[in-house]
Amino acid sequence: MTGPTATPSPSFGQRVARFVAHLLRMVLWTLFLLAILAGLAALIGWGIPYIDRHILQPLQDVQARLAHLEDAHATLSERVRANEDRLDTINTQLNQVTMTQRDLMHEMQAIKAQLDTLTGQQSSLQSQVEDLQAQVATLEQALEQMDALTQDLAQVSETAATAQTQWTVNRALLHLAQARLALAQEDWRLAQEEIGRAATALHALRAQTDDPAVRATLDEAQTRLRLAYDKALTAPDIAARDVDVVWTLLQQAFPPPGAAESPTDALLPATPEAPAAPTPTPTPTSTPTP
Repeated sequence: MTGPTATPSPSFGQRVARFVAHLLRMVLWTLFLLAILAGLAALIGWGIPYIDRHILQPLQDVQARLAHLEDAHATLSERVRANEDRLDTINTQLNQVTMTQRDLMHEMQAIKAQLDTLTGQQSSLQSQVEDLQAQVATLEQALEQMDALTQDLAQVSETAATAQTQWTVNRALLHLAQARLALAQEDWRLAQEEIGRAATALHALRAQTDDPAVRATLDEAQTRLRLAYDKALTAPDIAARDVDVVWTLLQQAFPPPGAAESPTDALLPATPEAPAAPTPTPTPTSTPTP
C-alpha cells in the first residue's frame, strides 16, 4: 500500500512572485482607498462651499428678505391703521365743520334779518328826528314871535300877566320839545337837563297862577317831570311817555289863543291820555333844582 503523495514545495521564485502579487494587490487597494479618501476630501472641500454658496446662502437671503418683508408688511399695516384712524378723525372734524358752517349760516341769516329791521327802524327814527327838528324850529319861531308880542304888550298892564304866563308856557313847551328830541337822538344827559329846565319853568308858571284847577294840573305835570328826570338815564322810553303826558297837560291847561291850531299843536304826535295807574313817588334827591 502506497502513502499520499507529497505536494511539491513552491520554489523561491514562486514565493517571490506570490509576495510581489500580494504586495501589488495591497498597493492597489491602498491607492484605491487613497483615491476614495481624496475624492471624499475633494467633495467635502469643494462641495460644502458650493452648497453654502449656491444653496444655504440663497436660502438665508430668502429668509432675511422674508423677515424684512414681514417687518415692512407690519409697518405698512400700522401705517394703514394710522391713516384709517386719521381719516376717521378728519371725517369727524369735517362733519363738525359742516355743522358749524350750517350754524354760522343760520346766524348770518338771523343777523341779516336783524340788520334789515334795524335799518328800517333807523330810517323811521331819522324821519321822526327830522320831524322833531322841524317842529322845534317852528316852536322857536313861535317863541320869537311870543317874545316880540311880550315886548309889544309890556306897556299894557291888563295883558302883561297873560303874556308872561303864555311865554312861560311856551318856554316850558320848548324845553319839553328839546327833551323829546334829545330822547329821540339818544342824548340822555341833554334830555335830563332839558327836563330840569322845563320843571323850572313849570315852577315859575305855578307861581304866576291862582287857579286851583290849573295848579293841580301843574302839580301833576311837575310830578311827571320828576319821574321823567329820574328815568331819563335808565328808562328813556318811560321818560318819553312822561314828557308826552306833561305836554298834553300843558296844552289842556293853557290852550293857545287865536287860531284853532297853533304851531305848538303840531310839534309832537298825538299822545295817548295819561294812564290812570298810580306812579311811584320819586325820591326828593332826584328832584331837579329850579
